[in-house]
Amino acid sequence: EDYPIHELMMRTYAQGDSTGAKRLTKWVQENDQLRQYILVALRERGPLRTGDFEDTTNASWSSSGWNSGRTVLRMLDYLWSSGQILVTQRNGLDRWWDLAERVHPEWLPDAGWAEEQVTYDAAQKSLRALGLGRERDISRHFIERRYPNLGKIIKQHHHEELIVPVNVTGWPDTWYVHQDLLPTLDAIEAGNWQPLTT
Repeated sequence: EDYPIHELMMRTYAQGDSTGAKRLTKWVQENDQLRQYILVALRERGPLRTGDFEDTTNASWSSSGWNSGRTVLRMLDYLWSSGQILVTQRNGLDRWWDLAERVHPEWLPDAGWAEEQVTYDAAQKSLRALGLGRERDISRHFIERRYPNLGKIIKQHHHEELIVPVNVTGWPDTWYVHQDLLPTLDAIEAGNWQPLTT
């Protein structure tokens, strides 16, 4: 159900002018034969594990991190992050990959959501999960730091009475509670609420 929210990131993955995006795009272009090999192997043979793919790279992936030299894994990660393949099952650390089109449920929308729709839904999910929060708390939760026009959307939520501003004693800033959680807030104020976690 949350796929349309994350699909925006997949659609725009490795795009832009950042050094990391340019480096990854260049590396994927240099290793297009590996990308095509993985996609053809999945199309012809069905779900495959990471270890089932041969390394056919022209230029190895190098970094100072955990994925240095793990070129096949890096290409799988690129294809996954860009929404072309998905994990169909796991057994511990072992993952089976397949083409996204074979994994998606039939009800999934064909067209991607616009940025404002993503922010509109994701901000509400974030605030419900947080219980209460400020704009910056929402922006750091769920789809962390990927909330285009969050301030505008929060004003819209408030205007539509989906969220309610609240004061938190001793804490500055404007805090919000989702309207679905108002009964919980009432129960807390009445002393009739017990937390479920310690």
